Amino acid sequence: MKIGFDVDGTLCTDKFSAFHMLANGDMEKLNDSLKLMLGFAPSPTFDILRKCIELGYEVYIISFRWKEWEYYTIEWLRRHGIDLSKVTLEFAPPEITTNCPQEYERVVVKYKADLINKYQLDFYFEDTNFIVDALKTACPKTLICHVVND
Repeated sequence: MKIGFDVDGTLCTDKFSAFHMLANGDMEKLNDSLKLMLGFAPSPTFDILRKCIELGYEVYIISFRWKEWEYYTIEWLRRHGIDLSKVTLEFAPPEITTNCPQEYERVVVKYKADLINKYQLDFYFEDTNFIVDALKTACPKTLICHVVND
């Protein structure tokens, strides 16, 4: 079984995109806020991630977080008991990262759909409505699970 997960709003209840918007394009301010990621709370979906690892499933974390944020993402996963040797992590490479709101939706969906199809995932957990809807069309062999964290 191959299972994939998004991070922000899916594995953790917080969304780093909120910090991104607060930084308002100021990369120094944004980079200073990266440490705040370490305080994000795991969501109920995090328990599904743990169970999938325990059962020996192939687990993929596919995030549109930028590569520069990888250290904090990995540290957050480690602090919450995830054995990273049992997980494949994918971060958005710099060449496809965008701050342009008009391009973001197209770019993020293509990035995630390409990886979901490449790895031939059976399930993918995602919280963002427009991404869920688009992935259902772009990844017909994968069950896209819409995560709602209150």
